[in-house]
Amino acid sequence: MEHIDSLRLDMLAITESWLTAGTGDAVIRAACPPGYTAMHRPRPSTGGGVAFIFKNTIDVQRLDDIVNDTFESLNLLVATHRTSQPFQLLIVYRPPSTPVQHFMSEFSSIVEPILASARRVLIIGDFNLHVGVNPDGPGRKFLDLIESLGLVQLVHAPTRKARLIDLVLARASDRLVDDLVVSQRLSDHNAIQCLLNVSRPQRPFTTVSFRPYSRIDIEQFAADLSSLPLIQQPADDLDDLVRQYDEGIA
Repeated sequence: MEHIDSLRLDMLAITESWLTAGTGDAVIRAACPPGYTAMHRPRPSTGGGVAFIFKNTIDVQRLDDIVNDTFESLNLLVATHRTSQPFQLLIVYRPPSTPVQHFMSEFSSIVEPILASARRVLIIGDFNLHVGVNPDGPGRKFLDLIESLGLVQLVHAPTRKARLIDLVLARASDRLVDDLVVSQRLSDHNAIQCLLNVSRPQRPFTTVSFRPYSRIDIEQFAADLSSLPLIQQPADDLDDLVRQYDEGIA
C-alpha cells in the first residue's frame, strides 16, 4: 500500500475495512507490500470490519475475539522484536448507529479486565464520538469514562472534517506513545501516525527461490536459449518483443 511505503510504517491499523469472511484474507494479503502480512476480522454482514497490516518480523498473536453488541474489534498481542515485551493492541470500530450508553457500558466492562493486566495497552480506532473542541454530550461522557479507567486520549486534531472521532487511548504510566500526528487524508478520514516507545522491528524478510549454478547444464541451457522465439523468430513490434522476452526468459 502506498501509505505504508511512503511513510515507511511498521504497522497499520484499519477500520471499516469492508473485507468479507469469504475473500477477506486473500484481499488484505494482496494489498500488503513485500515483507508484510495481515490479520483482519470481518463484520458478519456488509461493511465495517477491522484489519491490521504489519511487518512479517513483528510477532502478532490474535487473542480471543471480543463478543459484544455495540462495536467491532481486533484483539492482539504485539511484540515488535524478539527481545521486547509485548503490548496489547485493541483496534475498535463503533458504528455510529449503536446506542452510546450501551456502548460505553460494554466498552467499560471489556476494557477493565484488559487494564488489570501488567501489560502495556494501546486502544485505537474509530469511535464515532466527537471528543475534540466543543465535544457533544456523548463525547463528554466518553471522555469522563476513559478518565475513570485511567486512560488518556492522545489525539488533539480533527480526524474527519471538523470532528475528532478517531482516537488513541493509553495509560500515561505505560509511556507507550512517544509522539503522534494527524497526517494525510485517507478516504474520508485523516490518518493518525504514532511513534511508539517499543523496540524497532527487524527488517522484513522475503523468500527467494534460485537454482544452484553448479547444477546448471550450460550446454543444454544455451540450447534452450537458442530455441526461444525471441531468437528464432523475433517480433517486429516492440511490445511483442517484450512479451517474447517475458515469456521466454523473465
